[in-house]
Amino acid sequence: MKSLPAIASLLFLIFVLLLCFPPASPCEEAAFKVLETEGNAAGAGSDQARARTEAVRDALKKAVGQVAGQWLSPQDAAKNNQLLKEHLYNRAEEFIQDYRIVSERNADVYTLSVRSTVFEAGIRNKLLGLGLLKPLPPSLPVARFSLTIREIRDYNGYVRCREILKEGGLGIRGAVLREASWGLARFDIAATEKMAVVVERLREKLSLEIHHQDDRVLEVSLK
Repeated sequence: MKSLPAIASLLFLIFVLLLCFPPASPCEEAAFKVLETEGNAAGAGSDQARARTEAVRDALKKAVGQVAGQWLSPQDAAKNNQLLKEHLYNRAEEFIQDYRIVSERNADVYTLSVRSTVFEAGIRNKLLGLGLLKPLPPSLPVARFSLTIREIRDYNGYVRCREILKEGGLGIRGAVLREASWGLARFDIAATEKMAVVVERLREKLSLEIHHQDDRVLEVSLK
């Protein structure tokens, strides 16, 4: 059987790994999106090259339409179909970084599947320019500083500090662990509030003694 110190060390290591490699935030919007769509073109028997080209173009239009559909309701898309066709669908290639034909079938209707990398941010910007989307509110300014917490007495203390930094209402947007050892944790903090405000809110959650505080560094210990 493993000793208690060994178990505690293992738990601490797991905690550090989870904190150092957090999952990506769902709010972070990617610039590109990979999609697989099906394209069709009639009359493949008479001119296969033309049908293939039209089927690819149809698949790319559908990919662009799917991405635009993230921000448009079906009703808005139908209402503005002509505008979208002119500025998005008929110019789909402008929003495609690259594509690859996955499969194709040549019959009376030429059908193929295309995996494409779509410029998601570009489509959103186009929708904004067309007045079909409202711009996001301006981002709050972010202050960055280092937070060192000392006198953490056990594993539960690390967990509590981590959870408090993740809570809303502190004015902290993000906290990334940069150093951890028994009794100490150092975080890089991104805050939407001034440090003095963050400190006061932390005091409400933790019993703290401040050792150093300036615009870039905050060092505290748990009482």
